[in-house]
Amino acid sequence: MRRQDGMWRGRMTRECIPIGMHILYIVFMSSQIAIRLNDEELAILDAEVANGRALNRSDAVRRSITYLDRYRGYRQDADIMSRIRMSGEELYPDLASIPPSDLSGID
Repeated sequence: MRRQDGMWRGRMTRECIPIGMHILYIVFMSSQIAIRLNDEELAILDAEVANGRALNRSDAVRRSITYLDRYRGYRQDADIMSRIRMSGEELYPDLASIPPSDLSGID
């Protein structure tokens, strides 16, 4: 129930939440998981938050997952390039027609 000042009184229940907010909650909220971390891992998360690289522990975990996903993509690209080189194909066929002296400025 709402108090006169507009704040909710008592426990929030599904009936208290306006239908639009309930739909937004269902659509945009993610799943909650429980993980066990040792003291060192927790200290690493807390350092990320303390240094301002993450808003909170949850944000630090999400950023780590994003990093791992990006790394996995880079690793897949590296594996593809390695297979191309092992097969003897040109890694960058578009650059094959350019003399090596013209590529000296490319890092």
